Amino acid sequence: DVSEHLQTGSKVSVHVDIDQKCKRGEKSYDGSTIHIANGILKMTRFDIFKKMVTSGIAVEITERRIELPSLNGVLEDQIFLQNLPSIVTSHVLNPQPGDHILDMCSAPGGKTTHIAQ
Repeated sequence: DVSEHLQTGSKVSVHVDIDQKCKRGEKSYDGSTIHIANGILKMTRFDIFKKMVTSGIAVEITERRIELPSLNGVLEDQIFLQNLPSIVTSHVLNPQPGDHILDMCSAPGGKTTHIAQ
């Protein structure tokens, strides 16, 4: 919830909409979410939803809720760790056979690999 009273520099929580029902610019939402991070607001609600800024950083993440452990080379060729936002992306996208998907942030390819499964 990016309230109108929040200004650049405000501390915010970042959630993922699991139900895919949140409408762009909606001020409140009571569906299923996962809290993935905390951060500092770099753009105001007006910038994001009224000026329709299409590039830049809206929230600078300062605290991740889930940290992945280092494998320190163990099973490196058998396991590919992904962070929660990458995993949630494919669930929210819900790709179907025959869909064409262009992952514009595909490095090293974690989301693309998960989408392909």
